[in-house]
Amino acid sequence: MIFWIIYAVFLLTQGFIAYHFIRTNNILYLKSILVSNALFALYVIAEAVFQINVPYLLRILVIAILFIHSYYGYFKNRFTWSKVFDRYLHVFGTTVFTLFLYNILILLVKPSIYPKVFEAVFVFTFGITVGTLFEIFEFSGDQTMHEPVKMQKGLKDTNVDLICYLFGSLIAAIVAYLFIL
Repeated sequence: MIFWIIYAVFLLTQGFIAYHFIRTNNILYLKSILVSNALFALYVIAEAVFQINVPYLLRILVIAILFIHSYYGYFKNRFTWSKVFDRYLHVFGTTVFTLFLYNILILLVKPSIYPKVFEAVFVFTFGITVGTLFEIFEFSGDQTMHEPVKMQKGLKDTNVDLICYLFGSLIAAIVAYLFIL
């Protein structure tokens, strides 16, 4: 029940932010929040249909990441004037999404990796893969959308993002080893 209340409040704030971007004709940011919210809505529907039960805390953390990304990153423009904000969001986002997607994966596949340390190594490499795929998604978006504001600022930005994914994946592996596996 608490998840649905948090999700409803989240959707209301996302609607407000989307309206602001429509009003200010900020199509790039609007597309970004619409895609991320649509993907999470697909998960919520799949959860109901297929009885996927990812822990509530992870779902709420995903909502928190999406909120921080859209509200503070785009609406409050922290991506523009704070490199530190972007780095922390990459680390925290990688940690949360790695654990979230790993939980979905183990519910679907039912792996049998033993001992726990090998499974933690898998979580680590899985997180790096998720981060790398996100960078490829950002690059593809920059190449196909032809927006004046690019998601990728250059090679240094991409490399620092990859390092942040490494740290976020390491944190996810440690958390998984200590609390999940």
